[in-house]
Amino acid sequence: MSEHDVRGTQIIIERDLDVNRMDIDLEERCLKLLALHQRVARDLRLITAVMKITSELERIGDRAVNICEAVHDRNERDPVTSHTEISQMGTLALGMVRGSLTAFSRADS
Repeated sequence: MSEHDVRGTQIIIERDLDVNRMDIDLEERCLKLLALHQRVARDLRLITAVMKITSELERIGDRAVNICEAVHDRNERDPVTSHTEISQMGTLALGMVRGSLTAFSRADS
């Protein structure tokens, strides 16, 4: 594993705190919208979807941190091992998340 790879995993671990804060902030905003304004069914569906999506994104962030920590542990034990599979898994997951968020933003089921 190169120094660049190690730094990349460290950045992901550090950014997880930001993801956690954003999840809490969005949940609070959604709850305020629900509590302070009369909403129609369409609005309620959107707010509910946003709350679920942010929760799942936060969970994805937690799993990414777990993978990064495993990469660090593996690197200490076996620094020669290629991390190609982990990189491929990340690329596939990122594509799936991007596709899902694009579909959501376009209201494209």
